[in-house]
Amino acid sequence: MNKIITVSMSVIFIFTLVMYGSLESSATGNRPIDDMVEVFEKNKITIEEWSFYAKETITTVHDYDDFLELVQLKQTQTDNRFNWIITEEEEKWVATGIYIDSQKTETIKILSTPINQKSHTYLVYDAKGTQLDRDLVESFYNSFESTKNDIFQENPTIFTCLKGEYSDRIEGVLYNQVDYLLEEFNADEIEATKEETFVSVSAYTDNWKNDIPTLNEKMNIQIALRNSGLDSKTTIVVGTPIITSEY
Repeated sequence: MNKIITVSMSVIFIFTLVMYGSLESSATGNRPIDDMVEVFEKNKITIEEWSFYAKETITTVHDYDDFLELVQLKQTQTDNRFNWIITEEEEKWVATGIYIDSQKTETIKILSTPINQKSHTYLVYDAKGTQLDRDLVESFYNSFESTKNDIFQENPTIFTCLKGEYSDRIEGVLYNQVDYLLEEFNADEIEATKEETFVSVSAYTDNWKNDIPTLNEKMNIQIALRNSGLDSKTTIVVGTPIITSEY
């Protein structure tokens, strides 16, 4: 079941990026990450991982020279802060820039693949860390906004994800806890998978204005809880507009 869930969610995530990767975020008020951190702190959930993910289609790359020119441009736009590696594989060019500090690892990846005699190029930004609180959120956003404006031509949707563990064992069934968390995020359930040791729910909250459509409705938050046994603690993953990590 876990493999089925992981594969199906990966398919949904890839489809979402292809169809809505350049969708602009119109979020107002609190940033989703602020609400997530607040809920985690309120419920004594220790943050173990956090991530930001964004993707954009590039239309100016037609050959390898254009590709190298784009990489050089991104190096300049980020003040040579990232260390870059360029690899040329069969029918694929990949440039990866990495920057690591005490709080996070940032990665910029440029991928270009010729399909039907036409180059398809994507720019992907990914930031990950293992510790997060309100002060670190503010510090990250100060640098992230600058990086985002430097490397993206448009204003891409940001896929935000937090993973943590409850400090205390949860009493009762997991889906009761999910219902409580939906109330915390002021979210309405759209669809869910509910088992004894695993619950995953997709929902929509008016608190955040970035969203993606489903078959019948739109959604902008996913919550997953997993407990592997009576004596183990419960792991939680929250993502917007969808979860982008395995759970």
